[in-house]
Amino acid sequence: MDDLRSQAWELAAKLEAIRTRITGLENGPGASLVAVIDNQLCASCGACVEACPAGAVTLSDVAQIDAGKCNGCAQCVVACPHGAISVHRA
Repeated sequence: MDDLRSQAWELAAKLEAIRTRITGLENGPGASLVAVIDNQLCASCGACVEACPAGAVTLSDVAQIDAGKCNGCAQCVVACPHGAISVHRA
């Protein structure tokens, strides 16, 4: 039971970290959002590239977002294990 409780707290902490990286969503549908990479946190793992349904993320030395393709869905934020991506109003 303690292990399950520990896992629940860990998941809650991860969800809170993701929530804090997604700003501007209170504007509702149609709000213009775009993902932003923190180059100092990016480990070039490619998880965001695989997660992006719009094909807006590419990988060179670090991940890069094509703001013209980004639809603000935040799938990259959820996929990033390093907390290097956030979503902001464009």
